[in-house]
Order: sequence, then structure tokens, then C-alpha cells
Amino acid sequence: MQRLWPQISFRSVKAKGDPDVFHQAAERLRRFIRQAHYALVILDFRWARPSDLETSHQVRENLKDRLSQSGWGNRCEVVVIDPEIEIWLWADVRTLARAIEPEHENEILKLLPQGSVKPRNPKEELDRVISQINRDYRVRAKRDTRLYERFAWEIPKKRLERCADPAFQHLRSALSSWFGPWR
Repeated sequence: MQRLWPQISFRSVKAKGDPDVFHQAAERLRRFIRQAHYALVILDFRWARPSDLETSHQVRENLKDRLSQSGWGNRCEVVVIDPEIEIWLWADVRTLARAIEPEHENEILKLLPQGSVKPRNPKEELDRVISQINRDYRVRAKRDTRLYERFAWEIPKKRLERCADPAFQHLRSALSSWFGPWR
């Protein structure tokens, strides 16, 4: 976000996984109601959610209603990524390869699907590639916050502008409505 909206500052509130985000977000964010202008909650759709919430839209609306009722009103937004955040990493395999391990970018590219094909299980496929890179090249790459941050800073803005993923479009729309168009 900082790269595209440099004028904003934000605080990340950590959770113990998507179920914790879903069940505790309203309570955990309540203490920031007077300090922050907006609350943005992001979670994956693929988790053991309540059985009555069958679509990402239902998960989003349920949590957004609870945030609004807890005091955020119309200053909150919820983004539910279907199936999971790792699907966004597959938007640009060259950037993904560089983010995993810059010194072995070309070797990693050979392991990644080419074109616009995104894996059915993005997290498992990413873990498979990272495991193979670690084994073959004796590096210590891993799927962690630093990987996502490197990817976010490296991905070409043009790729972001063409992204058609509904959850990403929802995120971009919310941020643009709050902070103006990205730079």
C-alpha cells in the first residue's frame, strides 16, 4: 500500500490465522476507532468458516456488518481473497521468482507455470517450489511476510492495473475511495 499511496500510514494488527481474523477483528480493532480513519480487514476464503457462510461475499458481509456495528460505521472494509492470498502471487511469475530467491530467479522460473495459468492450490504449489529450490540450491527461502512484501514492492504497476481478481479489485476500490487514485 505504501508504494501506491505514499501519503498514508498504517498499522497492521496481527492475528492467529483467518478464523481468528473472522471471529475477533471487530473486538481487536475497537480500540483504534478514535485513532484511525479507516479499518481494512483482509482474510482468505479457504478456511474452516461457519457452515452458513458458503460464499466469499457472505463472509465479507457478515464481518463488515460486525465491524460497522462495533463502531466503525462506514469507515471499514473487508476483503475476502478466494481461495487464498497466494493466488495473487501467481499474477506475475517473474516477480514471484525474484521475490522467492533473487539469485536463482531463472531456475525458479523453470519450476513455475508460465502464462496466465494459476495453480488450483496456490499455497501448496508455492510451498512445493520453495521446497525444491531449498533442496536443489541449498538456500533458505520460505513463505513468510518478507516474501509477500518483496513481491508487493517488485510487481510492476502495470500488472496491478490489469489485475482482474475480484478481491483485488475490491481492495483497490476501497483504498482509492479513501485515499484517491494510486500513484
